[in-house]
Amino acid sequence: MKRRLTKNKKCKNKECDKRFDQKQFGQVVCDTKCAVAYAEQRRKAKQDEEFKKFKSKIKESHKNKSYYIQALQKVFNSFIRERDKNKPCISCDAEAGKYKLTAGHFYPTTYGVLRFNEDNVHGQCWYYCNKNKHGNINEYRIRLIDRIGVERVSYLDDIRHQRMELSIEQLKDMIAYYKNKLKQMKDDEKRSNTN
Repeated sequence: MKRRLTKNKKCKNKECDKRFDQKQFGQVVCDTKCAVAYAEQRRKAKQDEEFKKFKSKIKESHKNKSYYIQALQKVFNSFIRERDKNKPCISCDAEAGKYKLTAGHFYPTTYGVLRFNEDNVHGQCWYYCNKNKHGNINEYRIRLIDRIGVERVSYLDDIRHQRMELSIEQLKDMIAYYKNKLKQMKDDEKRSNTN
């Protein structure tokens, strides 16, 4: 099969808007002046890419444990809100969709072992229960027992004082896990809405 030279090809030099007919295979610019400018643009782009990689490496090396805890908290809370978006508020039974939804912790995040425990965190109305009533804990407990059962609530009570230290690698794994779980839930919802 015979290759043909391209006619009316656009010059790759970003500063040139000319079109040209190729005189040889691999020609991407219209003339020598554009070839020099294009080479400089490619050199600069490569330099910029290397700088971006270097900057990204530096940025990554400066991320400490608290950064990953905050990142995990963000994705975990998003997962909880997605999981519970069609359920009433765990504390006051406000109808789903009638309130701003937040991920409300039964035992606060200071109980580290329960901070990312799915049984300990549920969809809650932000303004009335979470903000104004500081979690509305008495009502939360009643509805939590209804939702997950007395055994699982007792388990939360039993382990709340245990210490849990997560390494950066464990935090990264949990971030990936909850991102994937969240994506799966959203994909499942899209599929069910299209059927």
